[in-house]
Amino acid sequence: MSDAILNMINQAKTENALDFENSFKNIMLDRITDAINNKKIEVAQSIFKDSAEDTEEVEDVEQPEDNATEENTEEEESNGEES
Repeated sequence: MSDAILNMINQAKTENALDFENSFKNIMLDRITDAINNKKIEVAQSIFKDSAEDTEEVEDVEQPEDNATEENTEEEESNGEES
């Protein structure tokens, strides 16, 4: 057993209620914090594992060049000036 638990048990034996309560709260806080951190790690690992598998499935696709977009923008600007 950890020192904190043994300390809490001794406080219960000596009927020191306030110290017992504080020890109990601290022990529970530590355990809850550890459990939450472990769950965060578990969730993060599953998310990144899934995204890594998805990335492997995606094929390389060539992206269209932006020349068409630039030409359209120039035409729109010249049309706006003529109005």
